[in-house]
Amino acid sequence: MAEYLFEFTPVARREVMEASRWYASKNPQLGRRFNQQVTDVLANICRSPFRNAEVQSGLRRARLADFPYQLYYRLEDRTLYVVAVLHTRRNPSLWKKRG
Repeated sequence: MAEYLFEFTPVARREVMEASRWYASKNPQLGRRFNQQVTDVLANICRSPFRNAEVQSGLRRARLADFPYQLYYRLEDRTLYVVAVLHTRRNPSLWKKRG
């Protein structure tokens, strides 16, 4: 089975960059680890995008193992669109508006 491609929405890309910068400001190694974990989670999703449960019709969520962040994504054809990368303490209704 062919893997999916992925694409960030501009808002989701900004969320990853902001979180990465915040972690890097605490410790550069932590910023790199955050980025690597986002990359690893995306690779896993692209290989098996239906593994994560739907949280809303057509919208799925994957959790980062070592950071309190979740990636929200939707699938269209062979592309996975990351619509939000949110801290678990943020209001979950933020991603609902983007789905």
